[in-house]
Order: sequence, then structure tokens, then C-alpha cells
Amino acid sequence: MAIVLKPAKRLAKNLTEMTAETMNEDQISTFVSKVEKLNSRMEIDNIIKGLANASGFEFFSLGGAVVRAQKLFETKKWEFDGYKSFRDYIETAHGIRYGKAMRAAQIYRKLVDLNLPWSAFESIGWTKVLTMLDVVTKDNIKQWLANAKEKNFHSLRALVEAEKHKGKAPKTLTTKTFKLHADQKQLVEDGLKKAAEETGSVFNSVNLEAVFVSYLGAGISFPDVEHAMAYAAERADDPQAFVEKQLARLQDLFPQLNIGVEITWNKSAVH
Repeated sequence: MAIVLKPAKRLAKNLTEMTAETMNEDQISTFVSKVEKLNSRMEIDNIIKGLANASGFEFFSLGGAVVRAQKLFETKKWEFDGYKSFRDYIETAHGIRYGKAMRAAQIYRKLVDLNLPWSAFESIGWTKVLTMLDVVTKDNIKQWLANAKEKNFHSLRALVEAEKHKGKAPKTLTTKTFKLHADQKQLVEDGLKKAAEETGSVFNSVNLEAVFVSYLGAGISFPDVEHAMAYAAERADDPQAFVEKQLARLQDLFPQLNIGVEITWNKSAVH
């Protein structure tokens, strides 16, 4: 992929903290020229650090760091020793959801491929830029820039969603109804809200699909081992067998320890 980059007179020490001088040169090409030269995991970690809630230019920066990290993961895998996969590295080392990291990488690649200076976008801002990248190409970029200048964010997003479904055969709509307890309803609403932050979609059907795609790809995930254990314990048919199984796992994980536990029934707690 050919990329025309303007050399920067002075590069910012921290790639996510662009100075007025570097931004005036070109916010996009200045960052690309620097991030493509990163050659160690430590350098990449310094960029990704603190970008778990990135937005705007920082989201583009996150994408560049993720793309570079992927390349190093393939060529210098020993620097990522201890991580069973690239996903494990992103989620464990940085606490960033893999789906969000891949979305950031997609946006970075798209902007690099468009090969346009920041001056082409600065009048509309990063929020609109990130919104329309799914439908922008080198052939239609001028029209979409015009749309972005004329419309507010919500109108632009609606136009983008319409464009994404343009030409596709309409899907048959169906309804599925669930009865939920109050805590389950709250969990569903929180999940849809979280998915919306990553997909950028205002449609619950799209966000629900994203939730299940993530589940099918990775299974149920938990923020920590305590939550995972509590979830499994609530669904254990045989408490004693469950505890014995966990103790056996701990013994396998820590062979240097002699784990001796007596398991008996607490009669006062048995109903």
C-alpha cells in the first residue's frame, strides 16, 4: 500500500499528545510516520496505555498501535511471551475489549488507505469522521465530506446506516419475546448499551447481534475469576462435586502446594 507522508519537523514525544506544530503539519500523516517505525512491544504499550476509553483522534491512535502490535506479534512473538493469543494480549495487558481494538485498527487502515491529509476532515471533526468511514471510499469521499458538513451528527449517522443497507434485500423481520426478572432486564440493557458504544449503532437489533456474535466467538467472559466462580457455583447441581473439582484444579495449578481440605455438609444451611 503506497502512503504519501509529509515529514514532520518535530515529532511529539507522546503520539497521542500532538502539539500545535505537529497538528498543523498534518495530524494523520505525522502519527502514521511515527507509529510505523515502532519496533518493540514497550513502545507500543506506551501508546495503548490509557486508551481503553479512547475517542476521536485517540481512537485512531489506538488503531495504529494495534495494527503495529499485530505485526510485531507475528514477527517478534517472544516479546509477547505469556499471552496465548493476540486477543489475550489486548484484553489482559490493556483491559481493552478485542472487538473495540479491531474496530480501531479497521479505522486506522481505512484512513491510511484513503491517503488524505487531516485538512480534508478538520472542518467536520473526528466524531463524524469515525461515523462515516464504513461507507467512504476514494470515489465517494467528496460527497460524504459534503454530507458531513451539512448535517448534524445524528442525521449523518442515519444516512450512513441507510447507505450500509442500500441495495441489500430486505430481511424478514420476526419478533422474539422474553420474560425477564428485574436484574436480568438490567443486565440486557447494560449489554445493549455497551454494544452500542462499540458498534456505533442506534438500533438494538444490531447491538444484540453484536453481543451474540461476541459470545459465539469467545463464550461467556467475566471481569475476574471471582465473578466466573460465582456464576458457575450458582449453576452447580452437586455443590460437593463442584468444590472438589475446583480444589483439584488448584492443585494442578500449584503443584508446589499440598492442599488438604475437609469438605463436610453444613447441616444448619441445608434445607
